[in-house]
Amino acid sequence: LFQAVLRCKGSGGPSGAPQRLAASYGAGVAAYNLGRHAESAALLATFFEAKAACEAEGRDYTAPPLGTPLARFYLAHSTYALGRDRWPVAADHLRAYLREVELAGPQRVLNMPNGWQGRAISDGERKASRFRNRACSDEARADAH
Repeated sequence: LFQAVLRCKGSGGPSGAPQRLAASYGAGVAAYNLGRHAESAALLATFFEAKAACEAEGRDYTAPPLGTPLARFYLAHSTYALGRDRWPVAADHLRAYLREVELAGPQRVLNMPNGWQGRAISDGERKASRFRNRACSDEARADAH
């Protein structure tokens, strides 16, 4: 499904870009977790290009539930894994990651029970908040250095 959406680059008008943004993020994170670094690097680079295009054109898009710092860190690690000649590019991605973490600030973990203060919290929201928290943690920032 992700690949089908990504192949439709030239079509779809304004609504197509946010869909490609979401598809490249999901496919890039999945490829990273499967250890397919070349594929992950290409897909996550596409995600950041699509994100920049959406922002430049003023298009609305939904931020990924796991957050952009996680994608930036995965992009840096995947690029680094592609070989020594790619290390300067990986270093640029790590610097961008550190800037994004600084902008995002500390991320809360949603551990409260469902219905806390009248708000329903799904298991997916709890899991996503843990990923965002880890991606912006002091340990992850130290790894980036």
